[in-house]
Amino acid sequence: MSHRQRENEASFRRIERIGEAVDYAGRSFEQFDLRPFLEVALGRMTFAAEHPRAFEYGTGTGPGACFLAARGFVVDAIDISPTAIALARRFAAERGLTISFAVGDITQLRPAGVAYDLVVDNYCLQHLVGDDERRRALATARSLLAPHGYFVVGTVLRRADRDFGDDHYDPSTGIIYRRIEGDPGPDAVRVGSEWRVAWRRIVLSPDALGEELRRAGLHVIHQDGARCLCIAAD
Repeated sequence: MSHRQRENEASFRRIERIGEAVDYAGRSFEQFDLRPFLEVALGRMTFAAEHPRAFEYGTGTGPGACFLAARGFVVDAIDISPTAIALARRFAAERGLTISFAVGDITQLRPAGVAYDLVVDNYCLQHLVGDDERRRALATARSLLAPHGYFVVGTVLRRADRDFGDDHYDPSTGIIYRRIEGDPGPDAVRVGSEWRVAWRRIVLSPDALGEELRRAGLHVIHQDGARCLCIAAD
């Protein structure tokens, strides 16, 4: 397990101790980060089926999946964290919602032939720091889309006033490196005199995100900063 995965799992274990439904950062479950954009995006979508199929990756504790299921979607959702998925199942059950949750990694996912009317990246892209893993994730997302399906992605945009604290930020790539103690492990890199691990990757500009999506075969039809609504490009 990588440093990022261990830290992610530890974060969800801390959330587990809160004892109530919250999002991945311990904030409001109902007012999760992507919700405002998702509400706008849904208003721009049309579906032939009464109950469209949706797939969410990076579901965390499941607020996005629950939001969609409560609106009539048939939802499958994955997260790389077993603790997150256990919490998501619990929070969905508390709301009387039926959602198929599973532990899974979008960069390693092998599509099982199901086509989705909507695929959602719920702030997962910021956790994918390498070019190759980002390409794999977006290629898989596109491959999951049904004809005339939609893809929604939310991620983090660079802010000039952001304070990175003890983290090291590489402005040329958008990668944030976090200092690690003890055994550096195979995923650590030297930054100056310290061992660090690539922890997050923020997008450098809305145009850069749009270009990354276009390279993945996705056509952006609506964008608000680092949140995009896409369809498959012809």
